[in-house]
Amino acid sequence: MMRARPALTRARVLDAALAIVDAEGLDGLSMRRLGRELGVEAMSLYHHVRDKDDVVNALNVLVLSQLDTDTDGLDWPDALVAFAERLYAAYLPRPSLARALTWTVPTTPELLTTMDRVLARLAESGLPPAVQVSAFRGVIASTVGFVLVHTDPPPASERVAGRAGEERGLSPADTPHLVALAPALESTPLIDDFRFAVRASVDALVAMSRPRRRR
Repeated sequence: MMRARPALTRARVLDAALAIVDAEGLDGLSMRRLGRELGVEAMSLYHHVRDKDDVVNALNVLVLSQLDTDTDGLDWPDALVAFAERLYAAYLPRPSLARALTWTVPTTPELLTTMDRVLARLAESGLPPAVQVSAFRGVIASTVGFVLVHTDPPPASERVAGRAGEERGLSPADTPHLVALAPALESTPLIDDFRFAVRASVDALVAMSRPRRRR
């Protein structure tokens, strides 16, 4: 006796789409490919999603809605750093989806609640509303930028590396600071760059907030 296939729902469609994106990136996602993954004709998907753009928007909404926003016990600067690190971890495995964050529209109560929790902690800074907005958007933009830089694949051709070797033509005495930092350049993890930049930005916000608190 054949087991009945689970009913097709928007949640099932999005779960399957996210699995495809995680495995193959956005280039691997199409309505036809998604239909095959779910064992249905592509036309059946349009009862649950409008088009591929709707799917991509919904995937970002899903990923963002699932971010851990629990920052109990943290002051607002550390809460903002925690938000950035969790956002980085969520998108590092799916950089192609991160590229679509610029046009993602929050469409669920869950995502709006997630955003509000982060903004509530930022409001504790006492900074002007415009600065809070810039800080919120700036943390997201810089995090996405680091995700893209840290996951960008190397060129398939060896010409870039070869040209760099040909054009050096310098002795260590010509670049003493580069030579001195060479071991650190090799050993410092990329995530340390991200954490340094986020912490520097948050420290700048803290410095901006102090004069206002003293008034």
